[in-house]
Amino acid sequence: MTECPTADQLRMLLDAALPAPDQAAVEGHVDHCAACQQALEQLTAGPQPRPKPGWVDPLASTFLARVQALSPVPGLGATGAWRDDAPVPPPDVPGYDVEGELGRGGMGVVFKARHRRLNRTVALKVLTEGGLADPGVRARFLIEAEAVAQLRHPHVVQVYEFGEHAGRPYLAMEYVGGGNLAERLAAGRRFTPTEAAELVAATADGVAAAHAKGIIHRDLKPSNILLNAERGARGSESKTADPSSGAFNSAPRAPHSALEPMVADFGIARVGQSHVTATGEVLGTPSYMAPEQAAGKTREVGTATDVYGLGTILYELLTGRPPFEGETAVDTLQRVVHSLPRSPRAVAPGVPRDLDTICMKCLEKSPAKRYPTADALAADLRAHLDGRTIVARPARSWERAARLARRNPVPAAALAAVAATTLGALVWVNEARREEAAARRGEEAARLAAQDNERDALHAKNLAERGAALTAFDRAVSLCEAGSVAAGLDEFARVAALAERAGDAELVAVVRRNVAAWEDHRPREVRRFDPPDPARPVTAALFAADGRLLVTASRRGGPVRVWPVEGQRPDATPAHELAAPDPKRPGVVGLFPAPGGRVLAVYESGHVVEWEPGTGEVVRSDLAFDLASPVRAAGATAPGREQSGRLVAAGCADGTFRLWDADRREFLIGPGDTPVFPHHFRGPKKLQRFPSGPDAPGPAPPGPVTAIDFGDVGNMLLTAGETDGVILHGMPVPKTGRVGDPIADGRIDPRVPYHQFDLGGAVFRLLVSPDRQHFLAGGATAVSLWTIHERDRPLWTHGHPDRVTALAFSPDGRVCASADRGGTVRCWDVQSGDFRAQLNFAEPVAALCFPAATPNALLIGSDSGASALWRLPLLAELAERPAEPRPVGPGVVIRIGSNPDQAVRAGFDPMRRGEWTATPRRLLFWPPDNAPRSAIVPQDTEALVADAVSVSPDGRVALMVVAGRPTFSVCDRTGPKVAFKRVPAAGVTRTGFLTDAAFFTISEGAAAEFGLWELDREKGATRRAAWPVAGVTCAAPHPDGKSVLLGVAGSERVAFRDVATGKEVGPAFRHAAATAAAVDPGGRWAATAGAGQGVRVWPLPGDRPVERSPLHADRVNALAFGTGPSAGVLATASSDGTARFWDARTGHPLGPPLRHPEAVLSVAFDPAGERVITGCRNGYAKVWPAPRAAP
Repeated sequence: MTECPTADQLRMLLDAALPAPDQAAVEGHVDHCAACQQALEQLTAGPQPRPKPGWVDPLASTFLARVQALSPVPGLGATGAWRDDAPVPPPDVPGYDVEGELGRGGMGVVFKARHRRLNRTVALKVLTEGGLADPGVRARFLIEAEAVAQLRHPHVVQVYEFGEHAGRPYLAMEYVGGGNLAERLAAGRRFTPTEAAELVAATADGVAAAHAKGIIHRDLKPSNILLNAERGARGSESKTADPSSGAFNSAPRAPHSALEPMVADFGIARVGQSHVTATGEVLGTPSYMAPEQAAGKTREVGTATDVYGLGTILYELLTGRPPFEGETAVDTLQRVVHSLPRSPRAVAPGVPRDLDTICMKCLEKSPAKRYPTADALAADLRAHLDGRTIVARPARSWERAARLARRNPVPAAALAAVAATTLGALVWVNEARREEAAARRGEEAARLAAQDNERDALHAKNLAERGAALTAFDRAVSLCEAGSVAAGLDEFARVAALAERAGDAELVAVVRRNVAAWEDHRPREVRRFDPPDPARPVTAALFAADGRLLVTASRRGGPVRVWPVEGQRPDATPAHELAAPDPKRPGVVGLFPAPGGRVLAVYESGHVVEWEPGTGEVVRSDLAFDLASPVRAAGATAPGREQSGRLVAAGCADGTFRLWDADRREFLIGPGDTPVFPHHFRGPKKLQRFPSGPDAPGPAPPGPVTAIDFGDVGNMLLTAGETDGVILHGMPVPKTGRVGDPIADGRIDPRVPYHQFDLGGAVFRLLVSPDRQHFLAGGATAVSLWTIHERDRPLWTHGHPDRVTALAFSPDGRVCASADRGGTVRCWDVQSGDFRAQLNFAEPVAALCFPAATPNALLIGSDSGASALWRLPLLAELAERPAEPRPVGPGVVIRIGSNPDQAVRAGFDPMRRGEWTATPRRLLFWPPDNAPRSAIVPQDTEALVADAVSVSPDGRVALMVVAGRPTFSVCDRTGPKVAFKRVPAAGVTRTGFLTDAAFFTISEGAAAEFGLWELDREKGATRRAAWPVAGVTCAAPHPDGKSVLLGVAGSERVAFRDVATGKEVGPAFRHAAATAAAVDPGGRWAATAGAGQGVRVWPLPGDRPVERSPLHADRVNALAFGTGPSAGVLATASSDGTARFWDARTGHPLGPPLRHPEAVLSVAFDPAGERVITGCRNGYAKVWPAPRAAP
């Protein structure tokens, strides 16, 4: 109508009293007339009756299904009542009167409402609080509103209006009260093939209308197909969309079903090129999802995806179940991606062949093999209903003839009679050929589908095997770094097999390089000495005659044996055997070196025997300790540390000990003028944490002395026991004379124990270091290192799997070893406490001893009676370069981490093929072959800026900066003496060479800038360019010499900048708080280190890091890429005390870490790529072998 309706017509419109033709005309006019809408507002103004919020329309189950489609909520029943939460106050949306809540789902609440102006019932959908908080849910809600609002089609639920009120989006849509298709199926409703084809054809019309608007539904399933019983009862016209024009071609049909389908719930639809979901995100319902959805391939989702969904609906209508059902959602998704569905005819034999063919074409795995559009599917379904040939399968000759006969019975009968007599044979042959060709095509299609499935399954298998290989790789590295190198190498072999099966050639190469690196760290048995003999476990061992002879003995008796270390006797017997002086108590408590290369043996009988190991001749034998209680532990003063004389100490089972003067052959006097000393501390005791039972209210009874040894210069004695821990004693006096007071001020009585070390439990083994300033203590579950002069706490403590049974120091005192009752042997760095190596044996280890003549070796004696020499990977560095002054003084452990003068930066000297080290106090050049060093030393009151020291690639020039000076120095090293040129430049904090002749400086402070310089023989250097930059945290030149990689404080970007202009060139990398950067000499990678402990490797010229990021336990201070044979290797230096190597292609670690006692500040490769030098905070630089590149 063109004129506005009267007020009476508007009132009749509100009361639904207009005739049907007038009602439709007035509604259409009001929808587009603002004046009439205002008039309706006035007519409906005033309070309106509103039902209680908790009331639910019993006919609204279809909308509950729409709410539940994506994320069903427990407690939302079939009647639509919300059971778990209290009713929510209805929204106050202008123009609508909310009559009650219909239901709710994961993201929205649906209300039944009345539109005031049009007086029609609508479904009003709004977001919940949770939906508002989730940006993804809000986006999908708005997509549904915008998408469906564009559609006007009889088979699509119409949206009347959508908008936002009070910050909450809402959607007003057509109210449909006939339920949904899923409810009909669940109620046992069976659809005939004809009804199923009609329903799906009509549904496809609605989906085609959506496709014409560029909308992909992505979640077609029975619960999203609403059924309009009223409209279906009146009959309808099936319409087909023309995507090009947007019009619909009517094809009238008398429906077999009174139900008309309507497509609903576009909540996860994709409109045009919008991508709400991320790549790889899976949205939809598993049983009805297309394979590309189930596999997370969102870029392949299109119209064919909805065709697959229509096929699943058709399949369920024909068979009563979806194509795929699994025990779990993951199982269902796996079947959707990798399995072929059974045909509908195989499940329900009554399904027509054409309908079976149409359904299976919809369910093809490849989108390209399905119907290209929903229109094509609808057309084929109607062709089947009309008895025409379908596109999915050309009709056979006899089928076409039968259909023609049904449409034209009289002419067809005559034609059939003629054809039967004249062309029967030809038709039969032609049909046979067609069927044979169709069978071949079917076989080919099945073969191709099988190949696709096999390829997908192989890809999935490879991904799983690669994941297993990466997990096993991490486990292998952990085993090797924990000391179980043999077990780790076995695990690496398994990793290689998994990686080869997965086709991961890069991981195979990394594994091979790790095996080569760790193989050098596998402990190896060098030589066996004592054969196994459980009756004579080896509990004591000593190398004599400058390491040429090995002496072994046992606490359980048997002879003391002497073995040659080099060579072997033909009969594998010892060179000498020494019998016990007392056969009743033949056990040897300890073996000790004596002056003149002789050996001292202390027996449990109390005998002290001194003899020549080379000849087996006994020099003297004394029954020094003729005691009722057997001797359990013994100690002796070391040759050269005998201020109190040659003393032998014996600890007994009764908790006492005696001291024997071997020169005077007499006891030393204890308290009360007796030679008996108790292992007991009479002062305030440390807290002892010994286990005690409920029946032990008092202190533990005195136990045996388990270990005893001399400290310092023989004027101090340490005893250990199961009670009272470790006690430090001053030396008593001999009967015939007095010795000096060991305490400097002489205030403490030397006969009284004057310190108890707090070890917190029983101590079973104790050993003093070669310098006699430290001692190792082994307890029930730990080993700790203490210094005699600093007694408050240990220098370090490490756990042990079982009770400690043996301890040893290397002759130089740099490495120590501990063993336990479970057969575990561990080696430690004495100064830092870092773990060095581990061996595992099946039986308890009872003796350890480092040889003096064989580096990196350890003698191990076990309870089985066997003894063997093992080679250990204890010191991997090639050389050590101390900065001056030397950081460690004699007899004292210096905590050097707090001394900034000892922080070392180091590199290689290409000109003389040596190394250089820089500290704030000096720049040292180390020539090879121990040639004299050259040093550049500032004045006493000045200090070098260590980060500003750099050496040119050819080694001819060095740059250095003295803190506080407005200059930097160019040092020409080509002459007999170093020539200095001071160049004006204030605030220089960093320097670096771009080429042999060009370099850069970075200044901070008032003159913050980047300077580009060129070497000049007369001036030292000439500035070529400068540009402002402040807060530089790292800088690394590109190998082309034209750009530099810079990180700046406060920025999350590390970018390449042109050295002449400062403009960004090439890629930039995101890495917050960058601390270090490096560029591969071949220009293939860049690396950055920053916040946290992570390192990122960036393949150039891209801006995405490799899959795995190298990781340290503390800040990363320096990075370097290898060259030559170590090309493709990244080296990192960290404050966690390690430097590590990594494969630049994959980010995997290569070989063992390079351990240091303090933070590692710098790392660099030599030009040949064969060595690496690291600078440590402890004042040393170390040279290491570099790993080689992948084979």
